[in-house]
Parts: sequence; structure tokens; C-alpha cells
Amino acid sequence: MSRTDTVSRTEKSHDPARGFQFIVKRVFDFVTAAITLILLSPLFLLIAIAIKIDSSGTIFATQVQYCYDNRPIHVLRFRCTAVGTTGKTDTATRIGRLLFRSDLDRLPMLINVLRGDMSIVGPCSYVSPPLVLFSRELPNALQRSKLKPGLFCRAKLNSSHHNETEGGTKRQINDDLSYVTSWSLWLDVKIIAKGLTAKSSYMIG
Repeated sequence: MSRTDTVSRTEKSHDPARGFQFIVKRVFDFVTAAITLILLSPLFLLIAIAIKIDSSGTIFATQVQYCYDNRPIHVLRFRCTAVGTTGKTDTATRIGRLLFRSDLDRLPMLINVLRGDMSIVGPCSYVSPPLVLFSRELPNALQRSKLKPGLFCRAKLNSSHHNETEGGTKRQINDDLSYVTSWSLWLDVKIIAKGLTAKSSYMIG
């Protein structure tokens, strides 16, 4: 990266207008998550009852994922597996299989957004610390720590499925970095619209 590019990125990160955009993004996230949770509260209740009837255990499950600044997030999901199992697909409960296939198990992530752990739209997160995964090969990846992980991830929308290979991961990182440097509220709206009409899984994790 040239000195000019470095200075340009530094100036952008201290741009007052950019800081105001981040405030707008947080307000947008909070309002959207709150309204969606209120509107979907009957569905949340039905799913909770179905989970309790189908198997014993908690309604929610948590998974530790990591932001690009290595901060861990305890991501909430509806529990899809039987209590005491390893979480493999062959141990999923009946309602759990339905929730997983329909992505409804991820609805509780809206609570993470409300708490400020995540954003409606943002870069991807990982089950291993990004500093360990990418610091040597893709040092610029940590620039994405400016934004919180999103329920909707453009990097995953741009691929038919999440590719865990080395090349696929690099493409995902570069796509995420492009999202961070070109972020706008209008871009978030377009990604949400695309995600809601996507046939494949579009949300984080």
C-alpha cells in the first residue's frame, strides 16, 4: 500500500462526517432490531413453546464468535440440538432441524444487535480469533474492526455458500474490507433487500 493510500485511509477514519454515519448506523440498528423483535414476538413465543415441548433444556443456545478486533461475542440462537449433545446435525431435535433449515434459529441474534454486540449489516465473524487466522497473510483485515459483525453479510451474499477453503476465506475477507471502506446507510438497505430475497443462507454464522 502506498503512503498516499495510507494517509487517505487514516483521514477517512477521522472524518467527522464518517463518525456521524456510524452514529446513524447504530440508531438504525437499534430501531430496526427493536421494531422487528416487537413484530416477531408472537413467532418467538411459538418457537419457544415448540422447543420446550420437543425436548428438555433451554430455549436459547450461545455460540462464541469473534469480531475482527478479536473481541468475543456470545451469539444467541434458538436451541436446535438435544441437551448434552455435541451439536452435530444428527443430534438435532425435530423442531431444531426445521429452525435450522429455515434460518429461524438465528432470529435471537436481533437481541445481540439490540445490546450493541452486532449490527444488522456488517462484516462476517469467525469461530476463531481473526488475529490468529489472518494477521500474517491479510494484515489489512483488521481494519474491519471499525464495524460490528452483521446479521447480513455481503461477503456471504456474494457467494452461493460459505467457502471455508483458504481461497474462499481470502475472498470473503477482501469483500468485507471493501464493504467497510465503502459503507453507507443506503448500501446497508440494499444488502438487507438482497438478503431477504436470497434463496441461500444470508446471515452470519
